[in-house]
Amino acid sequence: MGQCKLLNKSYQEISDIHDVPNLDFNRNSTYKKLEQISNQITTERGISNIYNVLISRIVAVGQLHLIETLRLINDQEQKNKFIEHLNCIDYETVDSLYHFFQNKDEILDEISYAQNIEKIENIKKEQYIQYFQQGLQMIKNKEVALVILAGGNNIRFDQKVQKSTCNIGLPSKLSVFEIIGKKLQVLQNLVYQNISTSITKCSFQIMIMINTENYFEIKKVWKNNDFFGFDEKDVLFMTQSMLPIIDIQGKIIMRTSMQCYEQPEGPGDIIKTIFSNKVIEKLLIKNYKYLHIIGVENLLVKPLDPLFLGYANENKNDINSKCVKLQDLTNEFFKLININGRLYIEL
Repeated sequence: MGQCKLLNKSYQEISDIHDVPNLDFNRNSTYKKLEQISNQITTERGISNIYNVLISRIVAVGQLHLIETLRLINDQEQKNKFIEHLNCIDYETVDSLYHFFQNKDEILDEISYAQNIEKIENIKKEQYIQYFQQGLQMIKNKEVALVILAGGNNIRFDQKVQKSTCNIGLPSKLSVFEIIGKKLQVLQNLVYQNISTSITKCSFQIMIMINTENYFEIKKVWKNNDFFGFDEKDVLFMTQSMLPIIDIQGKIIMRTSMQCYEQPEGPGDIIKTIFSNKVIEKLLIKNYKYLHIIGVENLLVKPLDPLFLGYANENKNDINSKCVKLQDLTNEFFKLININGRLYIEL
């Protein structure tokens, strides 16, 4: 540990990922050796030394085949473009995730259905009305922000079109986002009808997680529909992070000769995004207390469902989830289950 045998090798001799030893990153000498290696590579390959840090990161996580790919590019403009592409990859996260799951040896002692479930049919009428009115009041007071997850790929839909913005075959010919928008308009009317208020427009924070491929198309739908009656300043579009796809050896897979294969990080990226962009701080300043997170794929979803919000607020749980009972346990829909006493979503 801590001794880098690559130092006295030429670039051609270190092109195999298996030649990279385990380095002790608690020692300063390791970083000095990485710097020397990156200097050697940039000099031999005609790469600007401003990318020494990038080369060091690639070497440190053993993704040397990317440097080999770079070596094969003769055109300087294309080489610079590929370097910029490589510079956008979070190698450390990819490496950490790979080794985490490689070393994970969890024994599934007990798998059971989720507990602490409240069935809607068991809620008494008086309690139902109380939850509903409480939820409407929370919306009126701008205590709940809506998060719409729309950053994933079309895994269960036609890959050639954006599932959230196109005609999906309904008689109304509405897109998924148009359906969600109209539901929000109905919600606005409910707030007016059921609560005495002097405000002239009911609006609240809406955050939409999108990706680099569907960004403009989704934003266009909202703009063409005048943001469904909401203030444009209250609709925030957030771009989901991308991570490269790796093989079973942990190597990043190339999509083309000039581009790594990348996919959106997944729904969990919303947590990192709202914290890294200081969205949470801004919401707290505006006195928001809750986030209602919904998926764009769910046509039955009720965005900011007053009944659900009132129930969640009354029970004071950190996290609440609303779901439907499965009729067929063999279908492909997500399931809430307990594994070793912890709640998971089975995919």
